[in-house]
Amino acid sequence: LPIVSHITDTVFYVFYDNSSITTDQSTPAASWTSDYIGVWHLSNGTTLSTSDSTSNGKNGTSLNATSGTGPIGGAASFNGTNAYIDIPAYGSTVSAFTVSTWIYLTNNSKHYTGIIFSRDGTQPVGLDFHGSTNNLGYVWNNNSSQSYYWNSGVAIPWNQWTYAVLTISPIQATVTACSAGTCNSAAN
Repeated sequence: LPIVSHITDTVFYVFYDNSSITTDQSTPAASWTSDYIGVWHLSNGTTLSTSDSTSNGKNGTSLNATSGTGPIGGAASFNGTNAYIDIPAYGSTVSAFTVSTWIYLTNNSKHYTGIIFSRDGTQPVGLDFHGSTNNLGYVWNNNSSQSYYWNSGVAIPWNQWTYAVLTISPIQATVTACSAGTCNSAAN
C-alpha cells in the first residue's frame, strides 16, 4: 500500500502469494473453533450487537444495555441497576473453562455485581466484583448449603480499560487483570 489515510478507512486484504485477491476471503464464524462456547464483539460503538461470532449461535438479548466505544471496536454500557445482556444457556456441564472481558469502571461497583455470570436456577457461577470493592472475585454455588466466594484482591482501576480473565480448573480459580501495561494475577 503506497498510502494509508489517517482520516478515512483504507480496506486491504492480506493473502500471501496471491496478489489477485481483491475481496474479503474470511469466514468469521470459522475463526472460532468448537472449543469456544461464544464470542461477543458487541459491534462498532454506534450500534450494540449481541450476536455470537461462533457457529454456536448463542446470540444475546440486550436488556437496557446501550452501545458504547470499547478498546477494540464496540462495547456495551450498563446503567448499574437493571442493564445486562442475557445469553442463552449452553446446555452442558464443564469442569474447566475460561472467560474474559474488557471492563471500564467509572465508580465503585455495587455489592457482588456480576460481570460474567451463569445462573442455572439457583446455581450461580462466575466472575464478579467481590463485596462492594473493585476487587475481582469468583462465586460458585452448587445448589446446596455449600457456596464459595473468593476475593482475589486484584482490583480494577477507575477510568481505564482493563482486560480481565477468569480461568477455572477442577482444583483452582485464577483471576488476571491487565491495564496500562501491567498485569496482576491471583489464584486460590
